[in-house]
Amino acid sequence: MPQDRISGRAASQWGHKMAKRVAQYLGTGLLSDFSNEAFLGDERIVIKSAHQKTPQIGVSQATLERVQNIIAVLENPDNSYTIYKLNPTWYRSHMAPSRSERPSAQKVMMVQCKLVREEGQPMRIIPQDSVGGGI
Repeated sequence: MPQDRISGRAASQWGHKMAKRVAQYLGTGLLSDFSNEAFLGDERIVIKSAHQKTPQIGVSQATLERVQNIIAVLENPDNSYTIYKLNPTWYRSHMAPSRSERPSAQKVMMVQCKLVREEGQPMRIIPQDSVGGGI
């Protein structure tokens, strides 16, 4: 079922809360209250999260230009999360435009979570309660 304005807003809020908690888990913090970007060591990253049945993650083209890595946090069947590190070059080679009809849609590029799980570089698995998965 496609997102509507309400479910999209809820997903965005959940993603931002997860990014904040994952950043803390990784020992860093988000750059602002309005961004999922952070520094991990000397690398600028963006943190993208998805529930187990969510088919895709999206990153704006502007963000892809700024970051050295994408951190994808994907929920597992046991409600733990696997953190994957993705290179922006890899992301660009697998991305497709959002199918949303909103004007900003062509600025957001999507990658299948299945591909992230198959080809992403796993960093670690974290238990649900370490990032507050029950948000």
